[in-house]
Amino acid sequence: MFVLSADSLADESQIEVELKSDSSLGSSYADPLFAGAMPTSANWEEKSAFRHYLTCLHGQVLNARKTSFEETVKAYRTRLDKAESLLERFRSNGVLGGDREFSGVLDVNLSALTLLTNVRRASYADLGSCDLQKNRLTVRGPVQPGRKQVNG
Repeated sequence: MFVLSADSLADESQIEVELKSDSSLGSSYADPLFAGAMPTSANWEEKSAFRHYLTCLHGQVLNARKTSFEETVKAYRTRLDKAESLLERFRSNGVLGGDREFSGVLDVNLSALTLLTNVRRASYADLGSCDLQKNRLTVRGPVQPGRKQVNG
């Protein structure tokens, strides 16, 4: 017989709360999974799963853009760090995502952010000088043939 201690139950309850989608994403499609004693006892169909996924994805896209490129990258890096911590916590508590787990692509996402940031900086450097904190671009000197004059 398997017996859970009060600490284990509290830990399990906390993991359940962490698994639930943030309400700011606007999806209530997965609520039945968190309403019953066991998620497997919920009457939850594939159609609800897909709608939940699309609604949360839409909410994430709407929340992704910040006031500047740098703030957007910073916020995304913070999300990736949080995701990595949550995945490790889930994994250490026996909650495994199998093929749907995000941990295998964390490094790829971080690499893409670094590449995107470097390409953006190189593009600005090619055009002239820029203040990346204020998202301003100032072209100094003659404009190269085939390039338009851009002022920030």
